[in-house]
Amino acid sequence: MQKIYLARDFIEAERIREYLTARGVAVHLSDVFTHSLQAVNPMAFPSVWIGDDEHPGHVRVLIEDFLRQEYGQSALRMQWSCAVCGEINPAGFELCWHCGTAPAQE
Repeated sequence: MQKIYLARDFIEAERIREYLTARGVAVHLSDVFTHSLQAVNPMAFPSVWIGDDEHPGHVRVLIEDFLRQEYGQSALRMQWSCAVCGEINPAGFELCWHCGTAPAQE
């Protein structure tokens, strides 16, 4: 399994799961009830995972389509994936929380 997206909350995670499932992508949600811990741990977000047989590039395009429809163009820079370790990071992070690498310049 591969983590593909950190959701804002359970509702967004579930809506993305429904969107991807309707497009034939096998999806698993993890940490869906961690939003109640965000006061203690700001990294406590529900995550969207896909199976190893799913193509992550295709799924990221689908998620970007969903975000664009839901939130507009500005939503596409809400988070970034580390080029070194692949970890997903919130947009406000200047370094990857997992390995300390700066985001790739676009």
